Amino acid sequence: MSRIEIVDAFITTLNRERKLRIYLPKNHDSVRCPVLYMHDGQNLFSDEDAAYGESWGVQAAADAYYRQHGKGLIIVGIDN
Repeated sequence: MSRIEIVDAFITTLNRERKLRIYLPKNHDSVRCPVLYMHDGQNLFSDEDAAYGESWGVQAAADAYYRQHGKGLIIVGIDN
């Protein structure tokens, strides 16, 4: 099963922290996966965190891709 990890990362060029929301497919620890970086991380996965109350459904789309193709990818969402 996929999962979302949330990490606070200090970005030196901005001199502040940003929240990273990281989607990990169920096989991420046993195979190499490509990584997709996306802006507006707060909007990607959870309706509760989305700016306008509805997420972009990225986790559901990535899970569907995994089921159809047997390949996963790691998605790193960087909060605004």
